[in-house]
Amino acid sequence: MISSRCNDEIEFEDETQKLSNVRKKLKEKLESIKLFDKELFEVWINEDAPPEEGSQDSWDHCMNQISKANIVIILYNGNSGWSKEYGDIGICHAELQTALNHAPAKVRLIEIKSDQKVEENDRNARFKQYIEQQNLFRGGITAKNGEEIIEICKEALRDAVVDMVHLGVAEARKGKFYTGAALDWSKLDFQKRKEAMEETLVSNLKSRKDATYKEKVGVFVPFNEKNSILIKCHAIPDSMTIPAAKEMIGQPFLSDYKDHKFLEDKYVGIVHLIASYGKVTEAQTRKLIGCSDIMIVSPPFGIYAVEHIHKIQLILISNCRDDTSTRNGVQRFFAWLEQSGESDDMLKRAIARTKIIKTIAEVN
Repeated sequence: MISSRCNDEIEFEDETQKLSNVRKKLKEKLESIKLFDKELFEVWINEDAPPEEGSQDSWDHCMNQISKANIVIILYNGNSGWSKEYGDIGICHAELQTALNHAPAKVRLIEIKSDQKVEENDRNARFKQYIEQQNLFRGGITAKNGEEIIEICKEALRDAVVDMVHLGVAEARKGKFYTGAALDWSKLDFQKRKEAMEETLVSNLKSRKDATYKEKVGVFVPFNEKNSILIKCHAIPDSMTIPAAKEMIGQPFLSDYKDHKFLEDKYVGIVHLIASYGKVTEAQTRKLIGCSDIMIVSPPFGIYAVEHIHKIQLILISNCRDDTSTRNGVQRFFAWLEQSGESDDMLKRAIARTKIIKTIAEVN
């Protein structure tokens, strides 16, 4: 699906035309792409006989198409689109929100910078603020005319296809829990399973670009050119409802001060990465941290939790039943971190946590 305004104007084919003409041309070009002599893409634009714009049927129809689409390309020029009431969000804003809620990985956002002025109003300001919070622009590329929109959309579509194939293959590799590697892990006792899970976590983090591993300490993972976060790996070898399994890690952040000497210069932290053999719930996470008033996010990989006062950060990967499912969970965490723009805040908390750890170490 291609989401954008239709009646706004832009330079295209050496004249000023409506965006609708660019959308139709883009649809035509994308649907002409073939793989092994077969058409690859079916493109939906709301010029394809939608209900009357401004009606509830039109709104619902667009939201339904957004949910059904495998890939959504958002053309953003600052205009949030029509809405039925003044205080509502615009249709373009709603389409983007629906797509992100449904599957963030399928969304590609392209910014249009043309000479046409966009009306300054609360609805457009809300849309701009929402866009900035999502961190969706890739590489700072903008389109200035219809021809550039078409070329950038083709590149964005290629990027989306590659990313989604990678995600799909990772999901397919997970297989079933009663065969293969998952069966092998199920045969292990708690201690050996815990060791296998932690070994997979460490191996995955070590493979990240410029990561540094220090035995019995953790992995220093770069988050920008200046700072690397110390990530310590743990594993719960059964469901968190099984006390004997959960007690094998206890509350690992209570011992952070013992590693204060490794937190110098560009090295900050500590963040705890925990693989759970079973599912993880918000209630279990609160109990693990020992505090109810915490930030909890529940993306597909499991749970990301932050305790506000002491800046404790936990990443819990659920259903780590074999090497592949564990690696996939970690991969999905870092993908979410990039898509959500949360990495900067995670780094800020890690820097603050470093100061707290050093203070605790000094007192002890």
